[in-house]
Amino acid sequence: MSSFGNPRVRAGQLAQGLRQLVLIAIALWLPRLGVSLEAIGWWEQLQYLGYLLGFSWLTGLGQAYLVQLRDLEAPAANRLSGQVMATILAISLTILLLGSLARGPLLQFLTGDAVLPGWIFFLCFLAAHWPGLLAEQILLARARPSKLIWYSLLTNAALLAAVVVPLYAGLDFGEALQYLIAVALFKFVLTVLFLRPWL
Repeated sequence: MSSFGNPRVRAGQLAQGLRQLVLIAIALWLPRLGVSLEAIGWWEQLQYLGYLLGFSWLTGLGQAYLVQLRDLEAPAANRLSGQVMATILAISLTILLLGSLARGPLLQFLTGDAVLPGWIFFLCFLAAHWPGLLAEQILLARARPSKLIWYSLLTNAALLAAVVVPLYAGLDFGEALQYLIAVALFKFVLTVLFLRPWL
């Protein structure tokens, strides 16, 4: 069977594709909803900072997890999954805490500007988003493609709705970003529910 025909491969590709599709959809919707170019720039900066703060350590942990998981029986694999998830959650919360307490100097260092609207709300979203990326890998490793698809659909739909619906309701972009906290809580709850058998 080709890799394209493998349900796990297709589910993983769909999850990645949905993430990109939602970000593209938001980028296309913002100008049509009357969001200013300045606010769109804020959103793009938030995306950049999320990538900058999360890419290297998250990629390294995820790859190390998948390599070690291949040689483990179920009980040891569950322990490893729990340990890696706890590590990612701890790092995510540490970045959330430091990014909140030292936001002025941190933003000045990363962007040249000490103020970025929506920064704290976006950090809350990232604190749930990063563990969610490992959740997708666990569902793939445990051969649960249908669960992965549902998880991806629900979490990405929540992100799209949290940004777009408040704008349709007449809120400005800074106010709309507050709803990212709701997405963070929703994603955290879904992560716990979907992964409960393996953590």
